[in-house]
Amino acid sequence: MRFSRPSAGRVSSVGVFLLTALPLVLPWGCWLSVGWLAAAGLVGLGHRRCRLEQLTRADRLLASALLLLGLAQLISLLIAFDAARGLPPVLAVSLALPALLQLRTAPPSPASWWGGLAVGGLLTGASALWQVLVEGQSRAHGVGLDSILYGNLSLLTALLCVAGLSGALCRHDRMWCGLLVLGACGGLVASGFAGARGGWVALPLMMWVLLRGWRQGQGLALRPPAWRWLLCLLLVVPLALYLIPETRVKGRLDEAVAEFQAHVAHPERPSSVSSRIALWQGAGQLICDKPVLGHGQAGFQDGMARLITRPDSRFGTHLREFWHPHQDLLDAWVRRGLLGLVALLALYLLPWWHFRGGRRKDASGHAAMAMSGVLVPVAYLGFGLSYGFFAYPAGVLMFLGWLMVPWVLVESPSPHSSSPSG
Repeated sequence: MRFSRPSAGRVSSVGVFLLTALPLVLPWGCWLSVGWLAAAGLVGLGHRRCRLEQLTRADRLLASALLLLGLAQLISLLIAFDAARGLPPVLAVSLALPALLQLRTAPPSPASWWGGLAVGGLLTGASALWQVLVEGQSRAHGVGLDSILYGNLSLLTALLCVAGLSGALCRHDRMWCGLLVLGACGGLVASGFAGARGGWVALPLMMWVLLRGWRQGQGLALRPPAWRWLLCLLLVVPLALYLIPETRVKGRLDEAVAEFQAHVAHPERPSSVSSRIALWQGAGQLICDKPVLGHGQAGFQDGMARLITRPDSRFGTHLREFWHPHQDLLDAWVRRGLLGLVALLALYLLPWWHFRGGRRKDASGHAAMAMSGVLVPVAYLGFGLSYGFFAYPAGVLMFLGWLMVPWVLVESPSPHSSSPSG
C-alpha cells in the first residue's frame, strides 16, 4: 500500500494549527510549531521547492527587521554574556526566517489559522479553570510560562478570534461564528484567571483597533444583530469575570488601585507599581550612560546593582532581582542598544504599512486577516508598556509566528482564500 506525500501547503497548515492551538497549554509548544515550519522551509530550500526569489518586497523588509533584531541580540551577548537568557531569542529569530520562507512558498489554509485560534482559546480557558478551581492556584499560568505572559497572550487569542468573527458573520457561517465565539470566551476567561493587569490596561487600545478595523473592513456589511452580539461578547464576558469572585479579577484591580495610591503617598515602599517606576527610572539612567551599544544581555541587572549601591541612591535593594526593566522599548534600548530599539520599532510599525490595503469592505476574509495582523503588534506594544515580552523566547516566537501567518495570507490571490472555509 502506497501513501502519498503530504503537500507543502498541508505541512504549513499543520504548523499554523500547532502555532495557534498549543503554545499556551503544551510544554515547548511555541518551539514545536515554529520549528515545524522552519524545518519544512529548510527542507524545501534544499529540494529547491523554496527559493529566496519567491519572497516579496514586504517579506524582505520583515526579514531585514528580524535579522536586525537577531544581530542586536548577538551584540548584547558579546557585551555582557548570559547564555541561558540570551541565546534562545537568537534561536527564535533564526527559526522565524525559514518559517517565513515556508509560509510564503506554501501558504497554509486560513482555516488552520482561525480554527487553531478557536481551539487555542478553548484549551487555554479550560487550562486556566483547572489550575485555579481544581489545583487551587492563585493565578493561572499555563505550561512553562508566567502568569503575565500567559494571561496577555490568552487575551490576544480572544481578540484574534473576535477579529475572525467579522468574516464569519459577513458570510453568515454559523459554525465558524460559534467556534470563534467559544474561542474568544475561553481566551477572556484565561486572561481573567491569570490576573495579568497590564493586558487589561492595554485593552482599550486593542479595542479601538478592533472596532475601527470592523468599521473600515466588513462592519458596514453586518446587520445590527451582529453588532449587538459583538458588543455583548466584548462587554458582558469581561463584566462577568469582574463580578464572579472565583476569578479574582476584582481583587487584582482593587489591589492595583491600592498600590497606586500607596505609591503616591509613600513612593519609597515596594510594590508592583513603585518597582516598575523605579526600574524605568533606572533604565533611563543606564541608557544615558551607553545610548548606542547598550549594556548587554546581562548588563541591566549589573547596572541596577551599581545604581543601588551609590551613596545617594533612591533605589531599593529589592530591585537587584530584576534582570529586565519591565518595558519592551526600554529593555531593547538599555540591553541591545540603539540597534535593538530600531529593530523593535520596525517590527511594531511594518505591519501597519503592510496591512493597510486589507482593511476594506469585502467578503473574502482579507479584512479580518489584515485586522488580526495589525492586532498582534498593537497588543504587544500595549503589553510591553509594563512588561518585557521580547525578553522571553516564548514572547518572541509568539509575536513572530502570529504576525507571519496573516502577513502571508492577506496577500493570497484567491478571492476567498482568507476566509476560514477557504
